[in-house]
Amino acid sequence: MTESRQQSFELTQNPRAKSKLRRAETRRRKWPRRAFWNACARRTGIALSIAAGFGLPMWWFLSGGMERTWIAAREGGWQQIETRSSGAGLVVGDILVEGRTRTELDTIRTALGIRYGEPIVSADLAGAQARIEALPWVRSAVVTRYLPDTVFVRIEEHAPAALWQKAGTLHLIAADGAVIQRYSGTSYSHLPVVVGADAPAHTRALLEMLATEPELARRLTAAVRVGGRRWTLHFEGPVQVMLPAKDPASAWRRLADAHRRHGILGRALAAIDLRFGDRVILRPGGAAAEKKSAPASGAAPGTTGGKKVREQDT
Repeated sequence: MTESRQQSFELTQNPRAKSKLRRAETRRRKWPRRAFWNACARRTGIALSIAAGFGLPMWWFLSGGMERTWIAAREGGWQQIETRSSGAGLVVGDILVEGRTRTELDTIRTALGIRYGEPIVSADLAGAQARIEALPWVRSAVVTRYLPDTVFVRIEEHAPAALWQKAGTLHLIAADGAVIQRYSGTSYSHLPVVVGADAPAHTRALLEMLATEPELARRLTAAVRVGGRRWTLHFEGPVQVMLPAKDPASAWRRLADAHRRHGILGRALAAIDLRFGDRVILRPGGAAAEKKSAPASGAAPGTTGGKKVREQDT
């Protein structure tokens, strides 16, 4: 691949490619209709063009043109079309990509499966779209051809929202529960950890609830799904907070109010049970966590002192 073609692939960093795409889109929208009617008015007149519009297709059908076209296509006519279109310059000359942030260009290029110089009319756009959408970071993709020579790929990527702990392994997931890929490293260690087989399906609702009290949410180390019904929240300290299955948002607001008034998460408590309406049940624990404490050095996200958060059944 030439250097110019490599550069044209980077739509977000190439003003020339953006300009070319805008011209192609304008041409696609305006040219066929305008050119047709201008040519008709200039050469044959509107009346003649209307007659031709109805008469020629009928003549083509009655004279056997449709049957001959079908037979030609069956007997290799499509290859002739490809050959002739290539000779007319209808080959892939530019591949433009928009929306890529985390997916590597080489990965997209391989999944696209469309080569420079191949006939653009025969490019398998549906197959290319399916292969790109199968990539880990890609949420959706649209692959379009702009004649005479441009293939345009628009990508929407997943936004990582949480870390899902499954069988002791962390996975990046989106807010809608889509599993992006296995997690390693520290790039997303600030994300909340959710635990439980059905945790991804309930992550969006959990994040929306946590966002209503951001100061309190920053103290959260993990959220464990219990019995497929409710959440138990793990805070620095460590303190566990058991939320009810029904209306957990109200319990979350009560917890935030209690912490603002009385610093409840900094007391010597092992657990705070909010499952019983307006009642709050406190379970004593070890030494109070008076100051905000960070996990032990080297501990993975969603762990306390390097130990994984355990799943719970009740």
